[in-house]
Amino acid sequence: MTQNQSESPFVSVIVPVYNAPEDIRNCLGSLVEQTYPDKRWELLVVDNDSTDRTPEVVKEYDEAKLLRELEIQGSYAARNKGMKNADGEIIAFIDSDCTPEPDWLEQGVKGLSCKSADLGGGKVRFTYSSTHSAAEMYDSMVNMQIEQNIKERSVAKTANLFVRKEVFEAIGMFPSGVKSGGDVAWTKKATDEGHQLIYLESAIVSHPARSFRPLLRKQCRVGKGKYDSGTNSGIQYFLRQLLPPKPTTFRATLNEKLSAEHLSRKSVVEIYFVGWVCKIATATGWLFSNIRS
Repeated sequence: MTQNQSESPFVSVIVPVYNAPEDIRNCLGSLVEQTYPDKRWELLVVDNDSTDRTPEVVKEYDEAKLLRELEIQGSYAARNKGMKNADGEIIAFIDSDCTPEPDWLEQGVKGLSCKSADLGGGKVRFTYSSTHSAAEMYDSMVNMQIEQNIKERSVAKTANLFVRKEVFEAIGMFPSGVKSGGDVAWTKKATDEGHQLIYLESAIVSHPARSFRPLLRKQCRVGKGKYDSGTNSGIQYFLRQLLPPKPTTFRATLNEKLSAEHLSRKSVVEIYFVGWVCKIATATGWLFSNIRS
């Protein structure tokens, strides 16, 4: 960083992980190469009771402190575990399936400090398989639109989030009992209470766009999260999710989010179909949670 090491705020990087040995290896391999001063940050990886080699992979990295959240199965509970063990003035969150740029930490802290903001959401750049499937394109156009989320809804996602520790001290931890949407609910609470949220365009992480089945599982979790958090929990929400996307709105989003080379007539139809199925998956997640309660 341009400032002296002694002047750099101490940062805690928190990474929740569950049964993702290759993802966490890629993530940690990039994190240990960060340009931020070595002695001014710590790396906390919170294993959420993995049943595979994930903890052993984490132990390969001497820089990482391995914590375990065994009581509650959920990424927000894991993040809370990390928070309880964090010494940083600033907390940086990243998901285990994300790969940060070498200056991610430096740029995030710099952006937060320059604007005297309380929290900031960084840029998520999607990567694709060789097939550039319709599901991958749909995922990249609707999920983790951080700049838009901050501008239009005053919320951000923990895939790439920087927060001053005093915000947690003021409003509390993430809602630990939800499977999805806890970061949205928490950042909304923060901004509603007057904490400033900004977009950190230069703090970049890469995230693989999801293929069809993982995308459906994701949208099902979103529906469950909507019910668990009590937002959009009426029958009207369920019925709206069953309807196909509005063609004009859908096409406008396509043109805004995706490059022209991906928008052949065939791919537009495929992406539209994926979008409709994803809405149904979201409705299904909400309905199952409603039945179980």
